[in-house]
Amino acid sequence: MGPLVLIVTVALSALFIGLSCFALSQPSPLFRPVWTVSYRLYQQPHAVWLDQYAYPGVNLPLLKKTLNMAQRQKKVPELVIYAIPLRDLGQSSEGGFASMADYWADNEQNAGAIRQFV
Repeated sequence: MGPLVLIVTVALSALFIGLSCFALSQPSPLFRPVWTVSYRLYQQPHAVWLDQYAYPGVNLPLLKKTLNMAQRQKKVPELVIYAIPLRDLGQSSEGGFASMADYWADNEQNAGAIRQFV
């Protein structure tokens, strides 16, 4: 009976470890923004990029839409602020706000919307 108990214990341990590794490889339900097209395509969490820089506040409509959807679905949104001034110094990813003051003003507005979400 001793070897049988050992075999069953090892088999159950292996099964538990395998299930744990599978669970770790799956995105957390907290970070599944199902409203994004990329998530539906790739089944991977994907951030919503706030990358517009025409004027301070230009990202608020997208940000508020994202926060509202996240709130309705009881999810935590993943956001990237990508309107950094003088981004990439004129290379392929160039862009961003024209000044630090505009960037700061935009981020203050974004922070206010996020503060209400939290």
